Amino acid sequence: MLWLGDAVDKVSRGRPALQILFFMIAAEAVAKLANAYEGESDSRKYAKQFFLTICSEDHRRLLGKAFRDPTGSSGGLSPAEAVDFLYDVRCDVVHRGQYFMLHLPRPELEEEDMLISWKGKSLIATITAAQLRQIVLEGAVRAAKELSA
Repeated sequence: MLWLGDAVDKVSRGRPALQILFFMIAAEAVAKLANAYEGESDSRKYAKQFFLTICSEDHRRLLGKAFRDPTGSSGGLSPAEAVDFLYDVRCDVVHRGQYFMLHLPRPELEEEDMLISWKGKSLIATITAAQLRQIVLEGAVRAAKELSA
């Protein structure tokens, strides 16, 4: 899934929602494997479990800084809210074909290009696709080590 996310960036640079789709699928799959889940639902639950339980505290802190209030009046999103936002992006791509609205930081973008509206909040994305990929990759390794122990 991470490889597919990398491939998407090569053919559709600047469309991180497509990458997020694959990252979230990978996160969900890892959590389901780690829990020997055999069902066919509970996707959001297992995606959240991946980021909030399997991943490291450092990664949860990074997620807690991933989306901030542009005015500086509030802290932005908590790690759990950030995961919900990312899962909502996944759902927008899968269910609505909406892959072109979200921008994550890249050198050629200005801060206002990364303005996001989510559940009545205005936010600025501060996490890059590469950082999110690294969180998923390291979380998957953590889960594999736990399973092999």
